[in-house]
Amino acid sequence: MRLADSIPVLCVGCRRAGAVLCTGCHEFVLRSRVPRTGTCLDDDLVALGPYEGPLRSAVQVLKYREATSVATLLGRMLAEECRRELDSTSAGSVVAIPTARSRRRWRGYDQAELIAQAVASHLGIPRARVLARRCDVSPQTVLDAELRRSLPRDVFHLDRLPDSHVVLVDDVVTTGTTMATARRALETAGTRVTCACVAVTPRRAGRRPPMVP
Repeated sequence: MRLADSIPVLCVGCRRAGAVLCTGCHEFVLRSRVPRTGTCLDDDLVALGPYEGPLRSAVQVLKYREATSVATLLGRMLAEECRRELDSTSAGSVVAIPTARSRRRWRGYDQAELIAQAVASHLGIPRARVLARRCDVSPQTVLDAELRRSLPRDVFHLDRLPDSHVVLVDDVVTTGTTMATARRALETAGTRVTCACVAVTPRRAGRRPPMVP
């Protein structure tokens, strides 16, 4: 027996042994209501729930421990949500929002790409690398809402022509600026975009909605 086989799998939400996401935490996610971003993304954004509780724990484990089993689980759940909420059956590919190059070098991987690959696998369509970053802005986790809203309009560009309909995937939507900017880059090619993320950061009381073009 390998050593890894003898180590119990712990739930990322409550740390109970048995599964990557135990039944209780999984049901908690399914019952969660997705927070509104206060932007145009609210009309068609597919998400699993708020960035808190089990979902926050799952994303943190994925971001900082490269837990591919977590990416596979979140991707499967997000793919199922896409099927329920939107007409994703016509999508030709799944596109991940590229992580900043400095963060990718530091981590050694891109968590959004891991999730996107799992979504693509469960939807039965390919993952396409068509988006790239023109510049390397500071990670969104260290920017306040005002600085997130000032993300350059042309931060993303197309490496190649995308399919006529794509599913655009990220791990967390905070203000919606990054997602909306990436969507706009795809739409310049006449592409229909279905936006999807694992979690949405709840808006704090009194915080004004972001100005997303």
